[in-house]
Amino acid sequence: AAVRRVLPRALQVLLAAFLRYVLMVIGLMCLLFPALYVVARYFAVTPAIVLEDAGVVSSFSRSSALSLGRKWHVLNTLGLVALIYWVLVFGITLLAAIPGSFLLQTLASSVVTMLVYPVVAIAETLLYYDARIQSEGLDIELMTGALAPASSEFPSR
Repeated sequence: AAVRRVLPRALQVLLAAFLRYVLMVIGLMCLLFPALYVVARYFAVTPAIVLEDAGVVSSFSRSSALSLGRKWHVLNTLGLVALIYWVLVFGITLLAAIPGSFLLQTLASSVVTMLVYPVVAIAETLLYYDARIQSEGLDIELMTGALAPASSEFPSR
């Protein structure tokens, strides 16, 4: 179901990811802080495209709106996830390098990357929902939508 939902938007997601990385490279050329600002401001581009059917340009503005007042929270969360990711990948790659086989090292690194990298996307999605809950009251909207519609008739006695 997830693949069926994302597949029609794959081109938009790839284009948005490319634009986000171009902005990050430009930020890195200016110094580290502008690149971190780009990461914090545009953290929700992919979830906005996939979950809200937003276009590429509108997903950038949506992510920018959701990041207002939350940039440090986003950076801290994504930084922790990135640290865990790199420690796991580096640690497993180092363990696979002990026997001295380049093939084993590359295979182990690839497998760990495939297994652990989805955690980054999951963290972005959770941050997206967290930002929507805090700024728009999404949890209350979902709870009221889940309530059964009340009957307009009074019960007869």
